[in-house]
Amino acid sequence: MIDIDDFISMRAGELKKALHIALPDCYVIATAEKVDAIPLFKKIEKEMKPASEIQKKLRVKFLDQI
Repeated sequence: MIDIDDFISMRAGELKKALHIALPDCYVIATAEKVDAIPLFKKIEKEMKPASEIQKKLRVKFLDQI
């Protein structure tokens, strides 16, 4: 469990603006960045597909990819 701090909140907002994905997904990615982890999602949702190149740079992984 990680407390949401100012970095995570601000970063999630930046990701929301850049990626146009759900805010909870942005919090997962921002939290993963904070603790140097890989953000993992079950599957690629429709709204995530247009931002797939940026997600690769952010090290986002999906269960069907592993």
